[in-house]
Amino acid sequence: MIRRLHITLAVLLSSLTAVAQQNSSPATCPATEPAVLEVEHQLWSAARNRDVATLNKLMDDSFLSTDDGGTRTGKKEFLAQFSKPEGNIHNETDEGPADVRIVFTNGVAILNFTKHWTDYDKEAGITFSATSVMTRVFTCKKSEWKLIAFHETGLPNKNRQPDAGAADHLDDYVGHYRFKENGGEDIGHAYGSPDL
Repeated sequence: MIRRLHITLAVLLSSLTAVAQQNSSPATCPATEPAVLEVEHQLWSAARNRDVATLNKLMDDSFLSTDDGGTRTGKKEFLAQFSKPEGNIHNETDEGPADVRIVFTNGVAILNFTKHWTDYDKEAGITFSATSVMTRVFTCKKSEWKLIAFHETGLPNKNRQPDAGAADHLDDYVGHYRFKENGGEDIGHAYGSPDL
């Protein structure tokens, strides 16, 4: 009798546990600016160190990215960029984001910020710098923020002064050009126009 009671209690307790798990609220992520900025910093650090394992952990499998050139990539293609050696171009960005704005809605965090970056061409010995506006969208999965989307837009340089002398030499670079291989037969031609 006592044994049957123990078995019945065990079945009842396991049933109550299952019902409680079904009725409990879904796992949530901390909807705070510091929590999201911490994940952003982890992403920055992992990208800087080409740490594919950490990037993979921080990104949702349905991740979609659009860079400032309009190129779209999924998670697999994005991670592949970091699994190869760096190449001739080395990119440096500010560690922390600037002009931060965050919106939380329905288990999603939208982080918008600016970052200054510099590309160094190791072969040519030149640098190119700019500032971009970036948007990262995070989704809450198993109580962790996961990056699901990224978009970058380059900002025009308000302080750029055009070279006044360039217009004087524009005609030097337009016209009809012929391309020859080793001084031989034409392999192509191009036309230039000052209106382009």
